Amino acid sequence: MKAWGVGSDEEVNEYATPGVVEALSEHGDEHAASWDRIAADGAAESSSVVYKNKVTGELLTFGVDNEAATHGLHPAVHHVQFKDRTQPSH
Repeated sequence: MKAWGVGSDEEVNEYATPGVVEALSEHGDEHAASWDRIAADGAAESSSVVYKNKVTGELLTFGVDNEAATHGLHPAVHHVQFKDRTQPSH
């Protein structure tokens, strides 16, 4: 999140899988520095970290491989999902 928020494409490419990099690129980085972490949930293999955009109200969830993150292996971020504030919750 920090790498994307400051516009560091090099670090984003290092920490995230190609699919995550593509999704972040397609989303665009307007208001990228306006995300607050609001939740995190982990299990043995992976964790989910949820952010809320202070400007748009949009939610962003990252899936992180715990072992990769713990041991400094990259890429550790393997999933990303954006949810517009107007989308209903399921």
